[in-house]
Amino acid sequence: MTRAQTRAEPWPVARRSNPSDGNRALQAAARWGYRWIMTFRPLFVLLSIGMIASACGGSGVADDLDGRQFWSTSVTEDGAERSLVEGTTIRLSFDGDNIGASAGCNGMGGMFRLDGDTLVVTEMGMTEMGCDPARHDQDNFVAALITASPTVTLLGDELTLETDSVRLDMVDAVVANPDVAIVGTAWEVTGFIDGDAATSMSIGQPGTLVFTDDSTMSGFDGCGDFSASVEVSDGSTGGPVGGDGEVQFGPVDRLTTAGCSDAAYASMMHAVFDSGDATITIDGQNMTLLSRTGSAITLRASS
Repeated sequence: MTRAQTRAEPWPVARRSNPSDGNRALQAAARWGYRWIMTFRPLFVLLSIGMIASACGGSGVADDLDGRQFWSTSVTEDGAERSLVEGTTIRLSFDGDNIGASAGCNGMGGMFRLDGDTLVVTEMGMTEMGCDPARHDQDNFVAALITASPTVTLLGDELTLETDSVRLDMVDAVVANPDVAIVGTAWEVTGFIDGDAATSMSIGQPGTLVFTDDSTMSGFDGCGDFSASVEVSDGSTGGPVGGDGEVQFGPVDRLTTAGCSDAAYASMMHAVFDSGDATITIDGQNMTLLSRTGSAITLRASS
C-alpha cells in the first residue's frame, strides 16, 4: 500500500505555488500528500561539484528506505527527552531520492542521498502555513536536524537519526499506524478536495460514512441520513484496482437539502457519490475517496 502523510486537523482552502527555486522540492512535498500548500519557501540549495562527487555509499540503506514512512517514538536533545507538541508526531518519508518531513504544521520536501551512513539533504523547501509558535518551533527543529547531516541507522522497522546533540528514534508507519479496514469502519468526514484545492467546513454534526458490507453504504451528509447500494473491491477477488480499493456507487437515497443550512457541505459529499465511482486510499486511520472528476472526501476512522 502507498503510505502518505496525513493530518487530522482541518485543511485551509489553498493552492499550490511553484517558484522556480523549489520545483523539485515542491514536487517531493506534493508526492507526500500536501494538497494544501500555500507558499513554498526554499530553505537552502547546497549543490556543489564537491558534494556531487562525494555521493557514494549508503545505497543499500537508501534502497531499504525507499517507499517508506517513519513516525517518531522518542526525541532526545542534549541528553534529555524533548517533548513534542501535544497531538503531533514527527514523520519522515522517502520516495526514490525525495525526502518529505512533517512535525505537526508545515510540510517539508527536498532531495536526499546517503554518503555512507550520513544523510545529506539538498534543495530543501518548506510550506508556509500559519500555525502557533510551538508548532513553528518544532518545524524548525526538524528542518535543522535533517539538514545537519545526521547519522542514519536502520534496523528493520526502526530508524534513528543522530547528531552530536539530537537523537530521533522512529518506527515504520505500517507498525505505528496500521491501516484500518475499509468495510465495517465508521468514518467521519475531515474535509474535501477539488482539484488542487482542499477545504474543511465546520458544522454542528460532521458527515459520516460506513460501508456496512461490500454492497451497502450509509451515513450522514450534514443535512440528513443517506444510503446507497455500492460495490467495494480491494482487488482480492478480481483484477487489479487503483489505490487500496475502488467503490462503485449506485443511486443514493437521501433527504432533500431544501432549507438545510449545511447544504453546501452535503453537496460536496454527494459530488463524489454522483460521479459513479471512486478510488479508495487508506493511510492508517485515514481514508480518501477520490472520484474520476477530481473531487474527493477525506475521512478519519471514528474512535
